[in-house]
Amino acid sequence: MVKRQFFLPLLFLFPLITHAQNKLQLTDISASYFAPFAIYDIGAKAGVGFSYWKWDQIKTKKERSKTVVHQVYFEPQLAYFGNRNYYYSLLANLETGWKWQTQGNKSYSSLSVGLGYLNRSEALTLTAHLDGSYSVAEWENRPAFLPSLNYRWGIQLYRSFGLYTGLSYAYQIYFQHTNAGLLFFELGVCYALSQS
Repeated sequence: MVKRQFFLPLLFLFPLITHAQNKLQLTDISASYFAPFAIYDIGAKAGVGFSYWKWDQIKTKKERSKTVVHQVYFEPQLAYFGNRNYYYSLLANLETGWKWQTQGNKSYSSLSVGLGYLNRSEALTLTAHLDGSYSVAEWENRPAFLPSLNYRWGIQLYRSFGLYTGLSYAYQIYFQHTNAGLLFFELGVCYALSQS
């Protein structure tokens, strides 16, 4: 049952990707530290970026003009985060966003919305031993949909290599448990496969 629930979101995302595949251009791959705002939580995320639509906007101010490049993109992502002995989570996510960058400027910003499927396993019984170690006797899977709102700011250090940081607010919509919000922090690297 859990395996079927894990692949369920892929059935919803597949038609969206295949419909737009002839317009999509592979632009970058990214890897990052990704976890909720908590002291002991750790995690990682990997994504592949696709550009769907791009346009230039010329802004003129006091006889100076600058070109702002806008881009609509899709980014399928896989992530893992958790807290050892307490829980771990696997996330399959698709972000759709808008990125803007002034031509000649190395920094960029983006806003996106995400739709993900989260499979969270939580420890139900945790036993502490005298030597300070823990053992878990029983785990429970808690599948949920995870819509999110994301902001990312990045800088291109070299021609194809850059760094970025991001904040995300996500809302866990559980099938059988109480819904809850999460605030994520992200710090990562990005490798450009095509020059935008």
